[in-house]
Amino acid sequence: MPLDTKPADPAGMRRHLMAGLLAAVAMAPFADPAAAQGFISPGGRALSPAGRPGPTTTQSRPAAPLTPPLTPPPPPSTALPNLRLPGTAGVPAEGPAPEGEAQAPVQRASLPPSRPVPSPPTLPPAEAAAKLRLMIDGAWSRSPELGGSAARQATAAARGRSADSITPNPPVLGGGFIADGLNNRRGGREGELSIATPLWLPGEGTASRRVADADLSRLTAQQQAQQLAAAGEVREALAAVALAQLESVGAEARLRDARALEADVGRRVLGRDAAETELLTTRLDRMEAEIGLGERRATLEGARLAFRTLTGTEADPAVLNERDPPPASGSLPTHPRVVEADGVVASTTASRRLASIQVRDSPEIGLLARSTRSAGENRYDNQAGFQFRLPLATEARNGPRQAAAEAELTDAMVAAANVRRQVELQAARARIELDSVTKALGIARSRAGVLRQQRGLSEAAFRGGQFGIADVIRVRVLATEAEIAQGRAEIAVRQARSRVHQALGLLP
Repeated sequence: MPLDTKPADPAGMRRHLMAGLLAAVAMAPFADPAAAQGFISPGGRALSPAGRPGPTTTQSRPAAPLTPPLTPPPPPSTALPNLRLPGTAGVPAEGPAPEGEAQAPVQRASLPPSRPVPSPPTLPPAEAAAKLRLMIDGAWSRSPELGGSAARQATAAARGRSADSITPNPPVLGGGFIADGLNNRRGGREGELSIATPLWLPGEGTASRRVADADLSRLTAQQQAQQLAAAGEVREALAAVALAQLESVGAEARLRDARALEADVGRRVLGRDAAETELLTTRLDRMEAEIGLGERRATLEGARLAFRTLTGTEADPAVLNERDPPPASGSLPTHPRVVEADGVVASTTASRRLASIQVRDSPEIGLLARSTRSAGENRYDNQAGFQFRLPLATEARNGPRQAAAEAELTDAMVAAANVRRQVELQAARARIELDSVTKALGIARSRAGVLRQQRGLSEAAFRGGQFGIADVIRVRVLATEAEIAQGRAEIAVRQARSRVHQALGLLP
């Protein structure tokens, strides 16, 4: 339609000018590429018409051609500027934007900094070994096996002293008296007194001494094995405390971050710079962090209580830092369990040798004194002499004893071989575990570094309007969990070193 070129009156010109201004303002959002996607939320995030978060990065795109209003163009002195709605993406609240200038992303205030999870505490290996030894001694002093082991050792020592005596058993004193007073009372009398002592069979004393020495050595090795088992319980309990303390510290760090973020978003909501939904998101994250911290603290208190009951001392997770284990050397002949099993073999071997010597009961030799008075006489007839007793050997007596000793020796040899294989297998597994967790520690450190970098990028994207608060929280939680996983891997390496020492039978 051709435009009317006739001059208009001033009142008409003002009406045409106001209509053009209103039309330009109404069409401005559709001319702005960022605003065409939606509107800006109170928190500054671009929202689509459906209410979902939309992209906030803007690029220069040609605007769609607009249909000019059916009004005459204004005079040059009253030309309308390139107006945009205040508060839209890339547009300040006051003043027009120059024509042809690229729109800047949404700018938000920076978030509260996230605190890193500290690494597990540690002591130098020498100092850690000294303190760990005190803890193991405390656990061993509370062990119920301690009293029984001391009593069994005392019994073996007493058997050794008995084997060194002159006779296998103490002497026997005997006697008797006979009179005829119950019958005819003619004055007949007879009295007898004897003393006899058993004798060692040939080689029996030496064999008995060897049995006692073998039992004492076996019991000493058994005590060392029991002390090593107590050390293993202390090491595992200490690792449990260290892990629980790390989890608790990580939960505290996450809760501090969640509270700081909730407070920051709350202040922004009051200043109408953030949406209330973002405040609810941060509040839910804070509640989850509080629940997690409560669970971790309960686990830590339980681990500390178990360690205190075991050792009688307070747990210090920094003590879990033993030196690197020695290189692999094949068999483990000095391991307390192996020494104990070999001691059982030696003891049963000595017992079998003693059973082959003790084919009969101990012979006896003694002195005999006898005094006799015949009937009707007043004089006693005194006599003295010696007596000897030699039990005979029979198959019915010796067969079962020798067969039982042979069976015990066979069982002891099989058990010793089995213990040796188990100890070597446990040592090999412990070394494999140490290698595995050492590699996992390197990966955990790299992963924590990547997530720390991603946390910084996500917060920068949030300031630029490209990330929502829920995405920032998710990345922060992942970064905190990665730092906890790194500390968990460090504790796993220390625990693996302790397990290698335990498998090798080494005490601090």
